[in-house]
Amino acid sequence: MKVLIKNINPGTEYQGVISDFCINVQLKSGKLVQLFDSEPFDLRNYENVKIECLVLAFMAKDISNNHIEEPAHPHLEGNIIKDYEIEKKWVDLHNSLNDHRRYWSAAETPDGIFLIDPGDLKLITIKEKNRISFTVGRLDLLAWLPTEK
Repeated sequence: MKVLIKNINPGTEYQGVISDFCINVQLKSGKLVQLFDSEPFDLRNYENVKIECLVLAFMAKDISNNHIEEPAHPHLEGNIIKDYEIEKKWVDLHNSLNDHRRYWSAAETPDGIFLIDPGDLKLITIKEKNRISFTVGRLDLLAWLPTEK
């Protein structure tokens, strides 16, 4: 999926080393969401730049409706892909994807493909014609490539 990085906020810092970032991005639809960068990739030099990325969605659990705020907890709707094969370019960039399975479940949305945490899939209600709808607890940035600089 392609996103526009709007801004980046440093997360946890210990002895001057930042260990994660919160990246605010704009999706193709114009919707703003937050990506959690735990690698950390440190994309601070890419603010206002489009990137292509692989994102893992975790379903929100135990979040009451009055505490759900976009862009931290967006609502996703789309078609379920039960055997989504991660493209080789992403596996090559993120070696831990090799340690897992070859096929994942994913949600195909108008904004792009979101991988779905395998533990969450059994909690998501699949509607007619393989449609799913759920509120995101967190979106993790797994891999990325620049599309412009």
